[in-house]
Amino acid sequence: MLVESPNYENLIYEFAGSRPIITTNDIEQAIRKSNTLNTNMDIVIDDLCNMSFLGLEVKDNIFEFIYDEDNAKVIHVKADKYHGNTKKERRYCINRPFCPFLEIEDIERLIMGSKYNQWIFN
Repeated sequence: MLVESPNYENLIYEFAGSRPIITTNDIEQAIRKSNTLNTNMDIVIDDLCNMSFLGLEVKDNIFEFIYDEDNAKVIHVKADKYHGNTKKERRYCINRPFCPFLEIEDIERLIMGSKYNQWIFN
């Protein structure tokens, strides 16, 4: 992943030792700390989602990851509807394969969902 987007290397390391479920505010703080070249928060968050580093919450504690362009729009619409209906702060999940490397806590609470691109936080 870092080969595809070397500009985000320092940003990815900012998540080391965190929890697997993070908020928009957590991501924005990491962006500021990492001195990421792109300071447009929405673009950076979209990039992290499009790289499958972050999954979007589409239902309570259910996160879906973008693995191809075909499902990207559907996932974004589902996340927008969920957050529009609940008025909760947007949350994201760090994709489980990255968790051991970044020493993310509580990864045992992430279980595979019924879809190939889904993690559930129990």
